Amino acid sequence: MLKKIIFFIFFIILQLQHKVIANESKELNLDIKNIIYNGHELKFDILLNIKNGWNLYSNKDSDFGIPLNLKLFKNKLHELTSNIEYPPSISEIKIINGKKFISNFYKNHTLIKVSTYIDNADDLNKLYLKIKYSLCNSTCIYKTEIFHLKDYFSTNFGYTNNTTNFQQILFYIVISLIGGLILNFMPCVISIMSLKIISFVKLRSTSNHKVKINIIYYIFGIISFFIFLAIITIILKHIGLTIGWGIHFQNPYFIMLLILILLIMASNLCGDFEFQLSHKFLTKISNLKINKELFSNYFNGLFIAVLSTSCTAPFLSTAVTYSLTQNNIHILINYFFIAIGMSTPYILILISPNLLKFIPKPGKWLSKFKKFLAIIFILNVVWLLYVLNNQINFTSLILFIGFLIILKKVSMSLLNSMNKFNSKLLIVTLTIASFVFFVNFIVNYDKTIKNNELLIKDKWNDFNYELIRTEVANNNIVFVQITADWCATCKINELLVLDNTYIYKIFKNNKVKLFKADYTLKNDHIYQYLKDHNRYGIPMYIMYGPNNKKGLILSEILTFNKICTAINAVK
Repeated sequence: MLKKIIFFIFFIILQLQHKVIANESKELNLDIKNIIYNGHELKFDILLNIKNGWNLYSNKDSDFGIPLNLKLFKNKLHELTSNIEYPPSISEIKIINGKKFISNFYKNHTLIKVSTYIDNADDLNKLYLKIKYSLCNSTCIYKTEIFHLKDYFSTNFGYTNNTTNFQQILFYIVISLIGGLILNFMPCVISIMSLKIISFVKLRSTSNHKVKINIIYYIFGIISFFIFLAIITIILKHIGLTIGWGIHFQNPYFIMLLILILLIMASNLCGDFEFQLSHKFLTKISNLKINKELFSNYFNGLFIAVLSTSCTAPFLSTAVTYSLTQNNIHILINYFFIAIGMSTPYILILISPNLLKFIPKPGKWLSKFKKFLAIIFILNVVWLLYVLNNQINFTSLILFIGFLIILKKVSMSLLNSMNKFNSKLLIVTLTIASFVFFVNFIVNYDKTIKNNELLIKDKWNDFNYELIRTEVANNNIVFVQITADWCATCKINELLVLDNTYIYKIFKNNKVKLFKADYTLKNDHIYQYLKDHNRYGIPMYIMYGPNNKKGLILSEILTFNKICTAINAVK
């Protein structure tokens, strides 16, 4: 402490005596080298040229000099999370009046490596470098300077690299297709897909032309939703609101509406009623003479696409993250090909309707299969009720379940006591009116209390961005998981890997600090953390350590081996 005070007084005296602001020949010149941007990560080197005879104090603490400090900003306001690698410095020991003073500095020139994540290519022109440094020869200078990195990037930056070349675009199109295809086999989608393919089997006895027309409308429904989702994403991105995959599942209104729809579909499969739109209704809503079968297929396509967004799949997060870091055209392209990937089973049937011959003709097995699918729908409802329980209080959840039971009994009673058309009309009116009223009544919960409520496991620390940074700075191994109750992949990873005694022993033996971020409800801090790591979908798992302080992002599907490998890579 005494050494610091002596130096500070000495430093101030020199500053007052010389008033060194800037020489005709600058003591320190900066240049940017080796710029690489791959659409996600920006890397570049900072070359600091030090005037002959001067010492630039390094980032290490010294008894003389203020440590070198570099920070990256966007628009001079938002500090970016970045990894800065300082080269080894020269260490010098001086004995003054019997006391040892250590100084760490650079001479002549030094090269500092910097890497960070950038939201999109347009932000490259908004980057600023803030550098605090001290230089000494017979005098000492302490400065803070801000450099607009746009001035150092070449005019071709962002175009000569591989951010927009055809190969990269093609790669992410393929990733989008695969991710969309895998969505069909996720728990939230596969039951509806099976049911829809069976409905096409029923049409097989008519004509291939009719099958194709119905499939086209179904595919169009899927594509329409994803294009709509892309447009909404672009709008939200431009006005600065939260964007990401599946965030609408943070809204309890949406969850309750989805529960209601799934229960109606389950009741339909169980044979409680046959829900069909009347010809009069279809005639009134459309002047295009679209028959009710085609109209139904279009909205079924929309519905399965909406339901699919509650799942994430391998490759999907990569595709979504890439598109969200690019311009609007990339977002539209990637979302379109996710839709095409999800539509692949139906496109194959469209190309070759004879594929339906491999599916048995409707018979007794179909009735049993429908009941099996109804059970899957009910299980989806149970899962959504679990999600809802983490968004509203328990009393409201019980009231909502009671409301559904009463609505079901009243609807069945009306169906049995009135003629078919009037009962359906009354049931639809009753359902909409009571649902709107009841949902508004029960969704009076305290978001600040429910947001990131008690963690399932005491071993996990609640998410704290600053605490994570502190632990990483202290050379601890840190593992962060971002999860949500509405994320099916997250729950599978927790069940099979993370909530396992074996993995906790590995964490304990390696002294891994565990942090869990619950994204069930909207949380700006978690969103910013995802954004800082160039991610917009969950799950996200990241491992920090002494050898990788910027973090090693793991794949969406976890295994014991992947976690062990990540620990060894960062420690």
